Amino acid sequence: MRRFISMLVALLLAASMPAVGVAEDGDAGYQVVSCPEQGFSTLTAPGLNWYFEEAGLYIDLGNDADSPWLMIARADGPGSQFNAQGYFENAFTPQMQDSLGGDLLSVGEFQTYTVSGIQMPGVMYAYTANGRERNCLCVFDLREDGFVRYEARYYADDSEDCLSALAIAAYCYQPDADYYANGIPGDSEPGCDDSHPQNPEGAPDTAGLKAVACPELGFTTAVDPAFSALYDEEDGLYVSLSGEGKIPYVLIYRTGDVIGEPAEYIREQYTPHIQQQYGDDLVSYVEYEYYDVGGKKLPAGLYTYRLQGYLIDLLRIIESTTQGTVIYTAKTINGEGGDTLTALDDLVRCMQQGE
Repeated sequence: MRRFISMLVALLLAASMPAVGVAEDGDAGYQVVSCPEQGFSTLTAPGLNWYFEEAGLYIDLGNDADSPWLMIARADGPGSQFNAQGYFENAFTPQMQDSLGGDLLSVGEFQTYTVSGIQMPGVMYAYTANGRERNCLCVFDLREDGFVRYEARYYADDSEDCLSALAIAAYCYQPDADYYANGIPGDSEPGCDDSHPQNPEGAPDTAGLKAVACPELGFTTAVDPAFSALYDEEDGLYVSLSGEGKIPYVLIYRTGDVIGEPAEYIREQYTPHIQQQYGDDLVSYVEYEYYDVGGKKLPAGLYTYRLQGYLIDLLRIIESTTQGTVIYTAKTINGEGGDTLTALDDLVRCMQQGE
């Protein structure tokens, strides 16, 4: 059975570079990445270069020194005995401060990120390099067969490929350098089936979709590969065919706060806000106690308003759980929302929040 990757979310040390690994089968869709030096293997996209250095295994997502990259390193010992918070406070954060100096823009809070359904403690860093803002996301998969460190370095305004590589590598990680020695199980998709020890029960089926990770807001999901994701610090994550925050799009925002009565919130706060914002241009609205989307029944409001000669549909959906609240806003031209609303359905169905 063809399967894609279940969701979701690097330090360069000087050393001589061994032979670089490349895809051998361009039709396979994924290539095997094996690290006998540290005893693990996983998968990544075809055509990417990978190599081992002292710190771990590196996957390059470009051809120059400034390109994004992902580093994977494994250490022996049960993950339950590893003090991840102490590592960041006493080792990694001081290292980043010393190496980057004034180029270090911010150090995020120690928190739990969800990567391919796996809960990983970690920290996000922002810094500048060659005049461009970059992010460093460092997280740990605390497995009992050895804890695994993932370090992703990527441009702040172009995170998708690197975070997708992280999601794939984490989901298909195996503590055996020869696990994929006989090829990738199944057809031409990764062999990470339901027996994978990290695949949670009831995880959504993401066959044919690509992973979308937003570590800034602490969630992963999946969508049709034709769609692109763009993170905006003020608004959230835009998902659209154009790759820009232009109608039609789906905007996703997550907060750790819990809304106790989201349907009441829509009626008493969001609808009045829309009425005030659009005034006479607001043509109609409908409030839903339960709106069917992504196999879930969620509170929603559907608003239609005039904009530059068009009728625009604004669908606002709120999903509030003990892990936090996810707010989906889909904007489409009235009567032309097909692809975008299908994407919304996938995004809601595949949503995985961090703790």
